[in-house]
Amino acid sequence: MRRSVRIPRRGALALAVLALAAAGPARAMTLADAFDAALSNDPQYRAALFDRDSARENVPMARAALMPQLQFSASTAEVGGTREFPNALNQDVTVRVDYVAPQTQLALRQPVFNYEGLSRLRQAEAATRSADATFRSRALTLVDRVSTAYMQA
Repeated sequence: MRRSVRIPRRGALALAVLALAAAGPARAMTLADAFDAALSNDPQYRAALFDRDSARENVPMARAALMPQLQFSASTAEVGGTREFPNALNQDVTVRVDYVAPQTQLALRQPVFNYEGLSRLRQAEAATRSADATFRSRALTLVDRVSTAYMQA
């Protein structure tokens, strides 16, 4: 046996009015809203943004190759055992050996002239300028596409 709940007409009307009031006013998307949505969702623009950021990271890496290289290493060795040897009277002497032998090393390298490193730095800077130009071009294309679509809608 199936039961149905019957809502009086006035109750249904009041429920509909409450639902519409809770939904809030409807408003049209402005050009600024459309542009903000396109900035976060357009694949061409976002690809150019990430390409630009990636190209910018190459400059510090290329510059780092021209800087002095400093290397530090440290180690210890534990030595233990016995040592046998003859003394001045030609008697065998046994000495217990137990010590720690630390070793540290600090190395600094600086190339006098690194033409390859300079070339890589120039190449990274040129790639950054190219990626910046591509990014600006894609941003202007996005503005054109969004404004055209907005005006036609």
